[in-house]
Amino acid sequence: MIIKLNDIPVVGKDVEFDLDIESLNSRINSSEYVFSKAPKVKANLVLKGNTISLKANMEAEFLSNCSRCNKEVTENITLPYQVILKPKKVDDVEELEDLDFGYYSSGEVNCSEIAEEHLILSLPMVVKCKQKECLSTGDSWQFGEEIESSNPFKKIKLH
Repeated sequence: MIIKLNDIPVVGKDVEFDLDIESLNSRINSSEYVFSKAPKVKANLVLKGNTISLKANMEAEFLSNCSRCNKEVTENITLPYQVILKPKKVDDVEELEDLDFGYYSSGEVNCSEIAEEHLILSLPMVVKCKQKECLSTGDSWQFGEEIESSNPFKKIKLH
């Protein structure tokens, strides 16, 4: 969704849109994550001078496989994000590492592109199904006390 600066009133602009699922899945280009429904975005844009404040909340659902048992898992993501956008000048170098700051050009903001970037970077590195549903057996479910009790530093006493 592209928003032109001239379309943002003084009080701000609320927008709702769905991300293009085909574009998103092809951009990820991975069989590890497949979006089954179009992610939904609700955003608010406020223009102050030439600076745009974009606050948004996104809900998405994707399919992946459990890292333990390889069973297909459906995961949901609720992702709030905020971005400050400035006009792009010819000599500006984009800082790709800062997701909270960005540029716009030609008097318009591509909200879909910003939302896609935040969503892709929020995908979990490891997907696990719930313990009760997992088909994995053995020592792969050691959490809490079990890990804590095997702590070798527990024997050290400080004076």
